[in-house]
Amino acid sequence: TPAFRNATEMFLASARRNGAAPAVHYFDRTLTFGELDELSTALAYALQRRGLKRGDRVAAYLQNVPQFPITMLATWKAGGIFVPLSPMLKERELRYHLVDAGARFIVSLESLYPAVDRVRSDTSLDHVITTSELEFLDPGDIPSLLRASARTPCREAIDFMAIIREGAGTSVE
Repeated sequence: TPAFRNATEMFLASARRNGAAPAVHYFDRTLTFGELDELSTALAYALQRRGLKRGDRVAAYLQNVPQFPITMLATWKAGGIFVPLSPMLKERELRYHLVDAGARFIVSLESLYPAVDRVRSDTSLDHVITTSELEFLDPGDIPSLLRASARTPCREAIDFMAIIREGAGTSVE
């Protein structure tokens, strides 16, 4: 008999038991289970405030960054269905997958936003949230791999960290 009904329950049990334990390593930054729980709960709350209902699809058009597991957990906590999308998708493929999934929300890297913007009108997307691969790094200590990266504010998109701050200290229904 499984100890948990689903992955969300399993994660929450780990977060309660090992809140200070490392959960995600991103270059020199480590997020603990407790931080991952708080960040994903804040995002889940903010998604629900924007109308996410049980069964709604939330797409993640991201590289291997901390925002990926945060978005996945937030989607599950809010009752949504997580739709991971390869950051290698071209516009035609992106459009196909967003339409096929019926995604109402997408979390995208700022660098991938132009493709999202160009296909958005052909999809059921209501909300676009953008983020940067620089987000969880110390600005004074950017790894050489990311030194060419820059923050690029995206018109008609919600900033990932702003939406997290909006939901900080809350809980989900």
